[in-house]
Amino acid sequence: MVDYVNFAQAGVSLLLTMIIGYVTCKAKLLKTKAINPINLFLLKCCYFPMIMRNIAVRDLRNLSIMPFVIGVLTNLTIYILSTVIFLFPLRDKFYMYLSTVFSSVYVNYLILGFPIFNAIWDEKENVMVSIIALSNDIINIPIFLTLANIYTIRKENEEHLVSDDGEKAKFSFKIFVEIAKRVITNTLILGIIVGFIWAATGFKLCNYVDSLTKTLGGSVLALCLFTVGGFLSQHSLIACGYIQFGVCIAIRHFLMPLIVSLYSTAFKLQPRLARQCVIMSCLPTATAAYPVSASAGIGSEVASTMIFWTSILGVPFQLLWLYVFDKLGIFVE
Repeated sequence: MVDYVNFAQAGVSLLLTMIIGYVTCKAKLLKTKAINPINLFLLKCCYFPMIMRNIAVRDLRNLSIMPFVIGVLTNLTIYILSTVIFLFPLRDKFYMYLSTVFSSVYVNYLILGFPIFNAIWDEKENVMVSIIALSNDIINIPIFLTLANIYTIRKENEEHLVSDDGEKAKFSFKIFVEIAKRVITNTLILGIIVGFIWAATGFKLCNYVDSLTKTLGGSVLALCLFTVGGFLSQHSLIACGYIQFGVCIAIRHFLMPLIVSLYSTAFKLQPRLARQCVIMSCLPTATAAYPVSASAGIGSEVASTMIFWTSILGVPFQLLWLYVFDKLGIFVE
């Protein structure tokens, strides 16, 4: 049985840390330009040791790849189901589709996943968070960047047609090379790969490496939550349309957990692991969704809105799903 009070307290503590960052930057006690150097420090020095250690100290014989499989299938399913957007009389259907689906499925697994997981289950089992997080960088981002490139080319050709300049932009397969390079050099992916390699050797981390990675990794949560608050202080509470906002919330907190539940049932996952996958799918939108969408020129306003509201609504919806499972006897541990 879930300790709802303990879980709620963990969620409140995370939210309060973000509020501290929000107020600090909003009141100009800290210049917002200081947020980027902190994020850079986390990216270059902290994410890798946090993820690497989380996997390196585990026994590979007890690991399941199914959270990754469930994550991949869920992402693909939502990308497919969201094509229903093209049936509506919207001015720019492709833009609406991309901006909606990306921010809806890009989950903050690694930063918020660990403390939320540890508030409910044994910390020794939280390696599944690292495994399901792979679906973000291996599936979601490549699909989004590829479709965003196609969208950009189409818009450029429309402009060329209007100006009648005789030019025509063409799709280049170099985009796949760039995406592959981005995935391979991703700090989180490298941490997962090195962690698996180390775990496969069966060797324990020496005291120095274990202490160093634990110290650097331990700084991630507080600093990241603080910077999220600082980031949110610079943006509107709802920067996109209200209908689109409602659809995104529905996808994240209702549709995504439902699909995860269905796949977990279809693959006959152990009830405990199935619950873990569902609750992780309710986590907030990753802060990285904003720079990724901004660089693509598609949906940054939706990303900032989702980052804010899913950070607030995440824990209440997770509690709701756990309550429903307990009352209906679904995925009984």
